[in-house]
Amino acid sequence: MRKMSESSDLNKKSRFNSLTEKLVSLDWDMSIDHLNEAFITAFENDNEKWELEVQFDSEDDYLVSSRSRWNIEKEQIDVMSRVIDRMNADYLVDTFGSEICVNKKLFCFEVKTRGELPMNQPIDSLFDAIEQNTSLYGRWSDTVRKAVTPPLQYSENSELLI
Repeated sequence: MRKMSESSDLNKKSRFNSLTEKLVSLDWDMSIDHLNEAFITAFENDNEKWELEVQFDSEDDYLVSSRSRWNIEKEQIDVMSRVIDRMNADYLVDTFGSEICVNKKLFCFEVKTRGELPMNQPIDSLFDAIEQNTSLYGRWSDTVRKAVTPPLQYSENSELLI
């Protein structure tokens, strides 16, 4: 007789495998980690490229993370983390199930979105979560990147050049 956790693991793997097979059939270029039920793929918009990771926590719960390829300096990581945490709280950035944050281990800006994989139309549900995640990433990435860029250095020359 199969134990409940074994059944759950089989269901998780079969749902994860069927989802990744569907994405591969749609020509998604991604790295698949079958052991940890996760995959990573590249995304881009007009301004930048970033990586998108989908990690399954259980048979139907997953986390979508968009991660910047640009880094936050070590000296700025704690300050930016506090600022972004405050923005999440004050401006309700995470109202719709996503949150912006700083990944202190990878020194990058990140957007995380939780999703559930329903039995019917799982691919549509995943695409909705990815759309929500990447849209929020696109809205905040430029702002955070500009905030962590060193300030402009002004010339010591006080005379106007004509």
